Amino acid sequence: MTLTFESLPNEIWLSIFTYLPSRHIWRAFFGINRRLNQLLTSDLIRHTIDLKDISYSEIVELLDERDNNNSHDHRWQAEFVSHAHAICLENKFDYEILIDRWIATKTNWKLSSLRIIYILPEAITSIYIYSLLRELKFTIFLESQLHYLHLVFDDPCYTYHSILSEIVEKRISYPIMILEVTRGHQYQRWERREDLYNIKHPLHWIHTVRLTLSLQHSSELILLFMPAALPLLEHLNVTIEQPRKDLISKRGQSTERFELCEKDLRCTTATATKLRSFVLRQIELDDLLILFNTLSFPLLHTLTLVDIHDKSLDNLLAFQQSVSPTNLPSLKHDQFQFLLRFPAEYEHEWIHRYHNNGWPFDNVSFHVDEHLVEQLSYSSPLDIIEAVFIVYSVPSDILKHMRTVHNYELFTRHSTIIRKDFVCQNMEWLCKWTNNEIQLITSLKTMRNIEALRCFCVGINNQPEIFITPTHANLCHHLRSLTFRFKQHVSYQSSTHYSPLQIILDVSPHLSYLNVRWRDLSHCSGRYPMITHVHLTIYGWERRDFSASRLSILIPKVHYLAIGGEHLIREKQMVDFVLELLIDKAHFRELILLQINKNGNARLKPHVKANTKQAIIEKIDRLQDSTMTQIEFSYHNQLSIWLC
Repeated sequence: MTLTFESLPNEIWLSIFTYLPSRHIWRAFFGINRRLNQLLTSDLIRHTIDLKDISYSEIVELLDERDNNNSHDHRWQAEFVSHAHAICLENKFDYEILIDRWIATKTNWKLSSLRIIYILPEAITSIYIYSLLRELKFTIFLESQLHYLHLVFDDPCYTYHSILSEIVEKRISYPIMILEVTRGHQYQRWERREDLYNIKHPLHWIHTVRLTLSLQHSSELILLFMPAALPLLEHLNVTIEQPRKDLISKRGQSTERFELCEKDLRCTTATATKLRSFVLRQIELDDLLILFNTLSFPLLHTLTLVDIHDKSLDNLLAFQQSVSPTNLPSLKHDQFQFLLRFPAEYEHEWIHRYHNNGWPFDNVSFHVDEHLVEQLSYSSPLDIIEAVFIVYSVPSDILKHMRTVHNYELFTRHSTIIRKDFVCQNMEWLCKWTNNEIQLITSLKTMRNIEALRCFCVGINNQPEIFITPTHANLCHHLRSLTFRFKQHVSYQSSTHYSPLQIILDVSPHLSYLNVRWRDLSHCSGRYPMITHVHLTIYGWERRDFSASRLSILIPKVHYLAIGGEHLIREKQMVDFVLELLIDKAHFRELILLQINKNGNARLKPHVKANTKQAIIEKIDRLQDSTMTQIEFSYHNQLSIWLC
């Protein structure tokens, strides 16, 4: 008997499907026979709508076929959308391609099977700017039978609070709600910011079982534990963004409004008793003690405390008692992770009082580390290196819960005390650049499962003599998104010296998104065809040194190129810069969307916009040849050019 390809067992088909993106599965196999159609539409496969690893030709095909309603291609697209389990929007480009220019053009396409929405910061910015939470296109998602909403924000500032307020006001509640913030406030100072108390509507998320969010102050924890706020909550992950009350008092403000109050907490025990896992980051130790000594957590079996800080060791005895079996009877020994931070001068006192005389937890290690702190002075930001003393549990899984890691010591120690590889979607790395190859390679190896990395380096006087060999080519195997800033520029006179950025690029084979200054990228000597989305920043004198041909060589397959920094506001400036980028057809052959003056806020007169668009079309042949070309000022002086 001859076995045909279509008659393979379901188990083999399911195995084949695991190697392919969802859109490829539907494009290739939908319509072959009824059995395969039933398999594609069953619950055995969870399809995702995204643009990961999509080629230029695929995007062109996707958009060109949108009006061919009678074709097989239209049918598979409609079925794919209606059976999609998840949708992932990584940036503004993804949102405009998938929603504005594809799904939203079809009035009969419904996301009836959608259960997961995952939106990253670039796309979040688009949603906020255009108030899409109030528009029908996004409301359709929110009104579907969602189970998991994951929103990722760059910082806990205005955009985060605005969308949080909208979600609270509309009482949007799903079993899993992740409102993730990838980095804290830029400067170490206290500022009066909107918080949960400023939202006019009470928190009422009745369906939420697992929640991640950021709070400005520890006092807002009270609102999470109110009886009607989160009645089904079992798993909570909270980051306190402005934890230091001493910074409040320095500004002449009363700390009473922002302190965790024991009296108010005693009214909230109904919700607290249901927690089974709790991750708490960046809170003062005295606030932590108030929380655990006031509320009862009889079901809590997993506790992770990250970056808990205090000015002295005086509260450590009370801390030991608050996490003891008497206070937390269900807490599992191997599920208790902590990282405590103190001033560096307390290292010897810790060794004398606690380490040598017995620490009740036998899983502890410690060291003095250097932290990079950015402070705002009267004239300009200052990068301060301060020594801190940290005490942490081992074997450690704490890194996967850390939002910011400083320098190399914790990575180096982590490689020897970790139980298994940790998976982390977002991490910020603040470091002094090193010429210690072992230290650097060990750190990058520890980060191999991070998907999105924000790297901020402070330079040193001597040049880093680091050399990457073929054995290191896949160190950051899972890294897809990189934001890189070198705060103190270092010149590289020798071609044998790799720039810091190039070292990271050379060990990240699957990197697709890069946010970088031209000053740093121009020092790279490699070729990176895997990168398809670039956010380039160019300031002042850097524009004179910018080369479109050089950029095209470095990143030849870019789909989305956004350029910001020093914004162009004159017609001739904008036209000349676009000409430099697009006049040569050999440059950026796969470019789909070009944006100049990214996030620009300068308002232009209507005739300037009209003249600029007309001049660009008249002078660039490749724009005249395409029927899909669109040129628009999408936001103030932000110029967007669609090439397909």
